[in-house]
Amino acid sequence: MSETMQYEVGVCPVCRIMAGVAPTGFVTFCECPTCGVFKIIPETEVPVEIAYAVSAATRQSHEQGKALTLHPANITDLAEPHLRTTVAEKLDKLLAYLASKTTYPGAYYEVKAERDYPVADAHDSDEFGVYIGYLHTEELIGMSPAIDGLGYTLTVQGWARIQSKARPGGEPGRCFVACWLADEFYPEFRNAADEAIRACSYVPFWIGETPTNEGISDRVLAEIQRAEFVRS
Repeated sequence: MSETMQYEVGVCPVCRIMAGVAPTGFVTFCECPTCGVFKIIPETEVPVEIAYAVSAATRQSHEQGKALTLHPANITDLAEPHLRTTVAEKLDKLLAYLASKTTYPGAYYEVKAERDYPVADAHDSDEFGVYIGYLHTEELIGMSPAIDGLGYTLTVQGWARIQSKARPGGEPGRCFVACWLADEFYPEFRNAADEAIRACSYVPFWIGETPTNEGISDRVLAEIQRAEFVRS
């Protein structure tokens, strides 16, 4: 658990398993093995039918180093991208997750289906297990016993599949954002857009927040070329 936040044992308001919770009045900090670290406004309710998608949003954002804040106005928006993920996309998400945890064929990382199913937008551990089994059958991943579960590694074929997904001229997962709004509107839009982009498993690059000595047009063109996705 976090060294800077004093958590107590409670129940995760998203997936309903035991988790660390730290109420602070206006917001509750949560550290859940399944959903990752996130914040939630106390009056926020997570509908059961979209809870797995909200878990996917918070966990995937957590894996990128960002803690989402859940509140009544954004629950549906954060869940929506994870509700329509295709099976092929879920397999790619799982493969990409394993690639992010290893650096070469033969390097293993321990995965637990009951804890890690949100990284693939899976409904539960059973669906997640189907995808693990498929990737193993297709020889895209290898497995080995670990201390408290199974360790997985990408095979050479798995790495080839992941690396073939990279777009020429664009870094996978990088989102270029350009936004020109009046100062009084910018913070609210920026926070909402940042959360939504990260919930879709992209890392936003805000051109207006980057000091540069280059001509702005040159920098914009360069960053657009680097990005896999552009939002303006």
